[in-house]
Amino acid sequence: MKPKQPNIFPGVKSLFLCSLGFFFICFSGCRHANRDKIVQRATPHVPSNLHSVERFPGNFQRVVVLPCHYFPEDVLLLDYVDAVFRQELTKKRAFEPVFVSREELREMVGKTQLSPQGKLPENLLARLLTAHPGVDGVMFLEIFGYRAYKPLALGVRGKLVDLRSGDFIWALDETFDAGNASVIAAADEFQKREQVTTFSKHSHGSVLSSPRAFAKYVADAAFGTLPLR
Repeated sequence: MKPKQPNIFPGVKSLFLCSLGFFFICFSGCRHANRDKIVQRATPHVPSNLHSVERFPGNFQRVVVLPCHYFPEDVLLLDYVDAVFRQELTKKRAFEPVFVSREELREMVGKTQLSPQGKLPENLLARLLTAHPGVDGVMFLEIFGYRAYKPLALGVRGKLVDLRSGDFIWALDETFDAGNASVIAAADEFQKREQVTTFSKHSHGSVLSSPRAFAKYVADAAFGTLPLR
């Protein structure tokens, strides 16, 4: 048997591994520092791809809000998105929302969700008025471009229609991508304002780490573009 050769550099391997680890720590720290500088210089994102009248009509008070549309339909995703969007819309106090459940919508038109871009079922608006007398408008919502891993992303389309005239009062089509420095800056502002729990400095907190918290930011930003009262 060939005798085992002695290691003439016993400390070299350990020194190399330590140096490599130190390099990656420094590289990661520099990367976070550079990202933070970019975010600090960024102008917080403000949705811009929208149409909105300046103010709600004086007699526009109650609105039927349909469940969010998402294709392919994902029950787990839609359950929390519906809850988050309803909560944030209610906070805005823009009007009195009348939320329609998926089951109610199914009984009404045979579907659990409707896209703002799709063809509406026949006599939908008349059916809504019959089911909810006295409502002034209907809001359609749709989410798209969902990304559940970092950087998080979520797109929103929305339309608000005056049931009396059939006119659009508000329409939005916007993507919120946390890979964009301006979106990170806006999400950070939302987190500070809403006091969302922070996980760590370099994760920029739970808003950019949790799909549910990010959806709260997206809903707040989207509904923040509604007309003034």
